[in-house]
Amino acid sequence: MATDRQHLTPDMEQTVQQHGGRAEFDGQQGAYIVMTMDLYQAMVGPDFEASIKAIQQGLADVEAGRTQPAEEFFAELRQT
Repeated sequence: MATDRQHLTPDMEQTVQQHGGRAEFDGQQGAYIVMTMDLYQAMVGPDFEASIKAIQQGLADVEAGRTQPAEEFFAELRQT
């Protein structure tokens, strides 16, 4: 997953470190959470990239029309 890396101000970095690797900030367009990469990776787990790929594939399936209504799926499931 590609990201644009930005630099924290020294004050922001110090705040993140003082709060155990995670801090909340108010911005002009809402609230934000900033965390260390170690904390982020521990939170999302080892299967994060696989999960993102599965979500992207699911969205591509929807866009390509490779889906069916849930009612049809569950009706077919009950018949098996």
